Amino acid sequence: MHCRVPLAWGLLLLLTWGAIEAACLGALWALQQRGYRVPVEARFTLGDDTRRRIPRIVQGREQYYPHDPLLGWTAKPGGNTRLYRANAQGMRADREYAPFPPAGVLRIAAFGDSFVQGNEVANPDAWPALLEGLRPGLEVLNFGVGAYGVDQSLLRYLRDGARFRPHVVVIGFMTENLHRHVNRFRPFYSPRPYSPWAKPRFALQGQGLVLVPNPLPRRRDYASLLRDEEATLARLGSGDYYWERIWRPTQLGLLPSIRLASWLAAGWSDTRSLVDGRYNPRSEAFEVTARLLEAFSDAVLEQGSLPFIAIFPQRSDLEATWDGQPRPYQPLLDRLAARELAHLDLTDCFEQIPGPVSFMPSDHYAPATNQRVASCLELALDRAGCFDATALETAIRARRARSRDGEALPLDLGAQRAL
Repeated sequence: MHCRVPLAWGLLLLLTWGAIEAACLGALWALQQRGYRVPVEARFTLGDDTRRRIPRIVQGREQYYPHDPLLGWTAKPGGNTRLYRANAQGMRADREYAPFPPAGVLRIAAFGDSFVQGNEVANPDAWPALLEGLRPGLEVLNFGVGAYGVDQSLLRYLRDGARFRPHVVVIGFMTENLHRHVNRFRPFYSPRPYSPWAKPRFALQGQGLVLVPNPLPRRRDYASLLRDEEATLARLGSGDYYWERIWRPTQLGLLPSIRLASWLAAGWSDTRSLVDGRYNPRSEAFEVTARLLEAFSDAVLEQGSLPFIAIFPQRSDLEATWDGQPRPYQPLLDRLAARELAHLDLTDCFEQIPGPVSFMPSDHYAPATNQRVASCLELALDRAGCFDATALETAIRARRARSRDGEALPLDLGAQRAL
């Protein structure tokens, strides 16, 4: 009789523990359904859709975004899909551009992610093409690539863009990009069925940045994800914020309660990327982002062009602003102003220029919104003196003089320093 009491208590504790673990697993699943990045499984694994993409990468069969040793992926020269077309120079365009700007032509080059490329709309409805059509004697070269961060855009400018000698460089920054700058393997950040792309990133080094190269620089390197997934993921996770905070396996991580507790602890860290939905200036993601924009501006000035940062708000940013809430990315605007970096927050421009702000099904800008972006940028660039050759040259000289008065942000490209 006395032996049955401890046994009953042990069974009760075991059932209670099992109920707690089941509840924690259910909580993780519910959070995942709401779009949170949470470790529902005991270890990170590639989804079936993602695994099916790997042979296409290894064999070089990607239709529009082929593998790129430096950048991770890029627009395919001559690439053509139902909606997108790239010219032979790898820009999104229905025409080719001369190596140097023709006489009397103002050349603008635009860099950024899908909001610069113009995802979900046809070539003529993307804002760079619309901006090009607003004035005679204007060229706008669209170097945007879907899912890019400013890190990849900077490297693409140095390798592919600077040689086209643009007079003005628009550095596009969509406000979600903050999170991409501490990521090296796309599925760690966005586990949905995306291509399993690896990418370079920049890490903080003293007062500057150091390049952490693309960890899968050859197409055949992707085959290791199929041969030895666990070891390859661990290697790709080195220096990746999301692997370190969410996905890195531990022995206790087999328990849903431990995974949930670890995820909650990371969410309350004072160095997390967002605090109450706003950029956290104490986070690694914020500091890397701010330095990338500064380094990009420095690189453009060094080439004798005028840098201009364009902030592309997400739908959620605009909705928050319209509801009278603070802009989630306000700390970054404050940092850009403190560094005297020329920039335009398109939220302001949307409020000044009448017309609809509409979105496509995946929340990219609709054609009408692209038209407003083009009008906003034309107005801002006109106010900056970009459409007058003398005023533009004066502005570039003034910016370069201010840059020389201060110290340029140290940028260590390692083996890529020849870019």
